[in-house]
Amino acid sequence: MKENFRIGFICIGPERSGTTWLYQCLKEHPEICVSEPKEVNFFNSTQSFWRKDLIGKSNYEKGLDWYKKHFNHCGPGKKIIGEFTPIYLHSPEVPERIHKHFPDTRLILILRNPIERLYSHYMYTKLKGFYELPSFEEVIEKERGFVEESLYNKHLQNYLKYFPRERLLIMIYEDIEKNPGAFVKEVFRFLEIDENFVPPSVNKTINPAGTVMVRNKILSIKDFVKKIPGGKLIIQLFKKTSFYKKLVDSLATKTGTVKADYGKINPETKKRLAEFYKKDIENLEKFLGRDLSWK
Repeated sequence: MKENFRIGFICIGPERSGTTWLYQCLKEHPEICVSEPKEVNFFNSTQSFWRKDLIGKSNYEKGLDWYKKHFNHCGPGKKIIGEFTPIYLHSPEVPERIHKHFPDTRLILILRNPIERLYSHYMYTKLKGFYELPSFEEVIEKERGFVEESLYNKHLQNYLKYFPRERLLIMIYEDIEKNPGAFVKEVFRFLEIDENFVPPSVNKTINPAGTVMVRNKILSIKDFVKKIPGGKLIIQLFKKTSFYKKLVDSLATKTGTVKADYGKINPETKKRLAEFYKKDIENLEKFLGRDLSWK
């Protein structure tokens, strides 16, 4: 990687809003090179509340040389390189850090109905089976930081302290379903690359059934190991290996834009969340000049 290394764009999230699908589409564009793996988690120190194993740890402390290694595969023929880390949007320390190193980078966001996104994030994490989570109601009662991840307008204001509005492309998740071709074309236009290129994955949705089957098999093995002498210790040691992290990452990035059937949120819970997000949604609508129909 040359000394004039620069990041042309960063998709800052949030989670469960179609970022994996967009990553794949951009990866297929001949003028773009994206990081390997998809989520570098460099600029953030903040972690999801269930990642207790990462408390106090930050890749940012490893320095820019560590970050650059995730783009070593990018050849000279690429016009623009970038990365996707969905947790960046709601990590308060990230905007200043990105601006410090790459003040001219472009930022992409895909915003989804905040309640649907929050519930999808919770259920997806719970059903993966790698973290033991209490009920959704208990989580939103005790983990305010998790609920506030969906306060999009609030997090946007943090970024606008460091980046001009024209450097942010704010897309809406529901528009992917309406017209994925137009959606990705707008992203290409924002990045100033060939907008007429049609990614092979643009109209694809990756069937999550395979992931579910693999996950269920892993869970059955996990339950078996727990029952043997020293089984719990074996599982704890396994969780500390690099293979375990790769396994978790692989199962976490194969659902595309598919809406898995997670069941319905308790009506009272949904009502409480709607009231919590109401003001932020109204402010976001004013900022975007668009009715989001999320209320």
